[in-house]
Amino acid sequence: MQKVPLENQRLSFSINETVASTGLGRSSIYEAIREGRLRARKVGRRTVVLAADLNDFLASLPALYVE
Repeated sequence: MQKVPLENQRLSFSINETVASTGLGRSSIYEAIREGRLRARKVGRRTVVLAADLNDFLASLPALYVE
């Protein structure tokens, strides 16, 4: 995988951007935050999810094994 220079990478996402980029529902994102499975941060009134925290959350989801 080719590394993208840091200046071209998103460091954080709004809740709407998190929903759009993952395909998960808004309520699922808020539920994961409430349960402590997805870490979010506040900047004033805005809630943001760091890209690293989103990657960790997605990687922690159970894998689906189909036989």
